[in-house]
Amino acid sequence: ITERKEFNLLRGVKNELEVLVQERTKDLKALSTFPSESLDPVFRVDSNNVLIYSNQSGLSVLKYWEGEVGIEIPAPFIQTLNEVQFNGKRKNLEIHLDNQVFVFSIVSIPAMNYCNIYGQDITERKKAESKIEQYAKALERSNNALQEFASIASHDLQEPLRKIITFGNQLKHIPGNSDKRSEDYLNRMQQTAARMQTLILDLLRYSQVHTEAKPPRQINLRNIVDEVIEILEKRISETRGTIIIDSLPALHAQDFQMRELFQNLIGNALKYHREGVYPVIKIKSCQMENQHWKITVEDNGIGFDEKHKNKIFSPFHRLHGRSAYEGTGMGLAICKKIVDRHRGTITAQSTPEKGSTFIIILPGNVVANTTNHQTP
Repeated sequence: ITERKEFNLLRGVKNELEVLVQERTKDLKALSTFPSESLDPVFRVDSNNVLIYSNQSGLSVLKYWEGEVGIEIPAPFIQTLNEVQFNGKRKNLEIHLDNQVFVFSIVSIPAMNYCNIYGQDITERKKAESKIEQYAKALERSNNALQEFASIASHDLQEPLRKIITFGNQLKHIPGNSDKRSEDYLNRMQQTAARMQTLILDLLRYSQVHTEAKPPRQINLRNIVDEVIEILEKRISETRGTIIIDSLPALHAQDFQMRELFQNLIGNALKYHREGVYPVIKIKSCQMENQHWKITVEDNGIGFDEKHKNKIFSPFHRLHGRSAYEGTGMGLAICKKIVDRHRGTITAQSTPEKGSTFIIILPGNVVANTTNHQTP
């Protein structure tokens, strides 16, 4: 009975071992077929740099040099192979073949006295990198052109306009120059020069959005809006406007540009108010699921037809005549460029004679300032 038990026990162990061997054999077979199944070239080279294995994809690559298994691997591999065999460290080798680019990773296997070479076709990646490099160079040229324009606009273009305005003022005060027509012409000349000066300054501001040297930092938007309200205090008083501020967050942003963003939006809301209706501007925010902040600037002004809601962010686009509302049509274009620079979005919703809402989405990572505020 004891011998039978031992026999059964041994037979059970034998069966388990056979199953285990079968499983391991299956795994080894799967591993051994991996190189041949790979769509990328795979080579094996002995210590004498003789090619002892190549999968089908590798053979297609070898045809470029008329290479084959059993002879020395093509010359472009030799130097890197020798370095890997000497120090045992993996190295990558990039090789260009007509219209294709391959990167080969060469790995030393000292215990087996050979090296494995794993190739990958990176042609498309190289094309993409080349395009990115071209775009980067084009962007650099564009930025240089903007910097050049900024230099010209800051002095060369404005100086003649200053002289026109100055000489116009002097002509007005020359005795005997009281002719109504002459005075009208002088006024028109000065107004045109002033508009041109404003346009140049707006273009300068627009061009400098992406070339602003000051780095972004952690700022509190509530403090920024308070500063804007102080700047616009006279206009708020003249229009009897009310600004209601709900919670606003702190963000990683460029403070000067955030100030300009809100100054443009609040300034527009005050400018485009309905006749006989005091402007009411509501500014609030909420945090979205993706941790971004949604900030809205809502007014009760004249509004606009939503068919124009995309065009209003284009440079020089005006929905109203210059005779009705002053301006160059650059304000919202500057706003969009500022928001774009901060990796955000700005959109608008509006109903004529009811008002507009500008929606800004900005990245953020800290809690909001929950203080409420109302400016009468």
